[in-house]
Amino acid sequence: AAPLVLSVLVFTATLRLKYALRLLELDGDLRAARDAAEQAMAVFATRAPSGHLAWCHAVLARAHYRVDEFPDAVREAELAVRTAGALP
Repeated sequence: AAPLVLSVLVFTATLRLKYALRLLELDGDLRAARDAAEQAMAVFATRAPSGHLAWCHAVLARAHYRVDEFPDAVREAELAVRTAGALP
Protein backbone atom coordinates (compact mmCIF):
# COMPACT_ATOMS: atom_id res chain seq x y z
CA ALA A 1 0.00 0.00 0.00
CA ALA A 2 2.87 2.42 0.71
CA PRO A 3 4.14 2.52 -2.92
CA LEU A 4 0.59 3.22 -4.10
CA VAL A 5 0.20 6.08 -1.61
CA LEU A 6 3.56 7.48 -2.69
CA SER A 7 2.56 7.24 -6.35
CA VAL A 8 -0.68 9.10 -5.64
CA LEU A 9 1.22 11.81 -3.73
CA VAL A 10 3.68 12.29 -6.60
CA PHE A 11 0.88 12.31 -9.17
CA THR A 12 -1.10 14.88 -7.16
CA ALA A 13 1.99 17.04 -6.65
CA THR A 14 2.67 16.93 -10.39
CA LEU A 15 -0.89 18.07 -11.09
CA ARG A 16 -0.51 20.91 -8.57
CA LEU A 17 2.64 22.05 -10.32
CA LYS A 18 0.91 22.02 -13.71
CA TYR A 19 -2.04 23.91 -12.21
CA ALA A 20 0.35 26.55 -10.85
CA LEU A 21 1.92 26.94 -14.29
CA ARG A 22 -1.48 27.38 -15.94
CA LEU A 23 -2.50 30.01 -13.41
CA LEU A 24 0.71 31.91 -14.10
CA GLU A 25 0.27 31.63 -17.88
CA LEU A 26 -3.38 32.68 -17.85
CA ASP A 27 -2.98 35.57 -15.42
CA GLY A 28 -5.00 33.65 -12.88
CA ASP A 29 -4.84 33.93 -9.11
CA LEU A 30 -1.12 34.44 -8.59
CA ARG A 31 -1.19 33.63 -4.89
CA ALA A 32 -3.07 30.41 -5.64
CA ALA A 33 -0.34 29.58 -8.15
CA ARG A 34 2.31 30.14 -5.50
CA ASP A 35 0.37 28.04 -2.99
CA ALA A 36 -0.06 25.16 -5.46
CA ALA A 37 3.66 25.20 -6.27
CA GLU A 38 4.51 25.22 -2.55
CA GLN A 39 2.23 22.22 -2.01
CA ALA A 40 4.00 20.36 -4.81
CA MET A 41 7.34 21.35 -3.31
CA ALA A 42 6.32 19.80 0.01
CA VAL A 43 6.15 16.42 -1.73
CA PHE A 44 9.20 16.64 -4.00
CA ALA A 45 11.48 18.20 -1.37
CA THR A 46 11.28 15.00 0.69
CA ARG A 47 12.68 12.93 -2.18
CA ALA A 48 16.02 12.79 -3.98
CA PRO A 49 16.79 15.76 -6.23
CA SER A 50 14.87 15.45 -9.49
CA GLY A 51 13.62 17.35 -12.47
CA HIS A 52 10.30 17.73 -10.66
CA LEU A 53 12.05 19.40 -7.74
CA ALA A 54 13.92 21.74 -10.08
CA TRP A 55 10.63 22.65 -11.77
CA CYS A 56 9.02 23.32 -8.40
CA HIS A 57 11.77 25.80 -7.62
CA ALA A 58 11.45 27.38 -11.08
CA VAL A 59 7.67 27.75 -10.84
CA LEU A 60 7.97 29.16 -7.34
CA ALA A 61 10.54 31.66 -8.60
CA ARG A 62 8.14 32.79 -11.29
CA ALA A 63 5.21 32.98 -8.86
CA HIS A 64 7.21 34.99 -6.33
CA TYR A 65 8.36 37.33 -9.09
CA ARG A 66 4.79 37.89 -10.27
CA VAL A 67 3.66 38.95 -6.77
CA ASP A 68 6.69 41.22 -6.29
CA GLU A 69 8.49 38.97 -3.79
CA PHE A 70 11.86 39.50 -5.43
CA PRO A 71 14.25 38.08 -2.80
CA ASP A 72 12.19 34.87 -2.71
CA ALA A 73 12.15 34.78 -6.51
CA VAL A 74 15.94 35.02 -6.65
CA ARG A 75 16.37 32.33 -3.99
CA GLU A 76 14.04 29.91 -5.78
CA ALA A 77 15.64 30.59 -9.18
CA GLU A 78 19.08 29.85 -7.74
CA LEU A 79 17.77 26.64 -6.17
CA ALA A 80 16.20 25.61 -9.48
CA VAL A 81 19.52 26.04 -11.30
CA ARG A 82 21.47 24.31 -8.53
CA THR A 83 19.03 21.37 -8.41
CA ALA A 84 19.00 20.97 -12.18
CA GLY A 85 22.79 21.18 -12.29
CA ALA A 86 23.10 18.36 -9.76
CA LEU A 87 21.08 15.93 -11.88
CA PRO A 88 22.86 13.26 -13.90
